[in-house]
Amino acid sequence: RSSNFAKRRFTMRIFTFGRRCLALFSLCGAVRGATLLTPGDRLASLSSAVAVESVYRSAVNAWQNMHMSGVRLPLFPDMHVQLPVRIAYINILKGLRAKLQPLAEASQSKLEQIGYLCAPGLAILPLSSILEAANAGGMNPEPLAIRWTRGLFFRAIREIMYGIGINDLTDHIAQKTALKDTDIHPAARTAVASCLAGIIAGYLSHLPHNLCTMKLLQPKRSYGSIYAQLVSEAGASLAASPFARFLPVKTLSPFMAVLAPKGLGIRTLQIVGGFIIINGLDHVIQNLHSEPPALRAESVAPPGLVAEAQLA
Repeated sequence: RSSNFAKRRFTMRIFTFGRRCLALFSLCGAVRGATLLTPGDRLASLSSAVAVESVYRSAVNAWQNMHMSGVRLPLFPDMHVQLPVRIAYINILKGLRAKLQPLAEASQSKLEQIGYLCAPGLAILPLSSILEAANAGGMNPEPLAIRWTRGLFFRAIREIMYGIGINDLTDHIAQKTALKDTDIHPAARTAVASCLAGIIAGYLSHLPHNLCTMKLLQPKRSYGSIYAQLVSEAGASLAASPFARFLPVKTLSPFMAVLAPKGLGIRTLQIVGGFIIINGLDHVIQNLHSEPPALRAESVAPPGLVAEAQLA
């Protein structure tokens, strides 16, 4: 009976997930028609891409938290909060980068260019911190006005790396490497570039992510004690390997805590998938503007309006 109940429960979760995905793809279809009529407006297409990505991110993030804590958690908690905040988060991140990129290219100072590169990630730091603090209220009883500042330093490093990865690094790989000369569809090129950028950003930002998350959940602990716990967990993982007797576990543990921290694969999968969904879907919707005007009108306008336009 328990096995049948678990199967039915799993089936219902899959059905609910599919229904939400269909609703989001219906939203994409509506956005497609709107963007064909109003070319140049990126807000709708980007928001549509982020809406799809937020479902993926929520599920993978819950999977990572279950892996880290060993506690079963819902896959889609508080989506009514996650969805609008995530849309605002990405729109600010990409919108600010679009405004600052010409200034960075015109600047002759390396220091200014680095500042322009880091600015989008720092700009979304308060939004990211408040969202994480709100979700951590069950484990951290501090007031929200104090709670959102916990782990702020390493969260800033994480957001800077995320912003550079999803914006500049993806564009650099797609436009200034050997990938540029490959004979593949632009959407596929964007997906490959997003995948590579996501792997790099996920790897570099994972340790700051672990530190800021643990500091938020356990604010009375110092970063030193949190790092010591990560080293201890890395040592336990090495000791459990079949080659443990041939390895200097105590010597390698601090390096493994930095180079291969716990949950690295899941977080990298989350960032890679998010980059591909956001950049890829946004690229596809934006490229719909490249259709000829007559074809664009026929695809969204009634036949009578098309005939009147042709006569005019």
